[in-house]
Amino acid sequence: MAKSKNHTAHNQSYKAHKNGIKKPKRHRQTSTKGMDPKFLRNLRYSRKNNKKSGSGVFLKVEPNGVMYDGKDPILLLKYYYDIMF
Repeated sequence: MAKSKNHTAHNQSYKAHKNGIKKPKRHRQTSTKGMDPKFLRNLRYSRKNNKKSGSGVFLKVEPNGVMYDGKDPILLLKYYYDIMF
């Protein structure tokens, strides 16, 4: 019996480019499966202590009790006024 052909790349690049070679879709959150457990534990504590406000902006709490979320300009003026005086 004759030897059979092992491999050929004929027509494969044509087929791949027919609909275009696309970049893989990036997911919003990468999987933590298989990551270092010590790192994940620390990440959990870190996220727990860096809570976001409802608007998605980190709240700044100052010693004088003023909270500023980075949006309201009047609150920003009060914030800086309280710091300066």
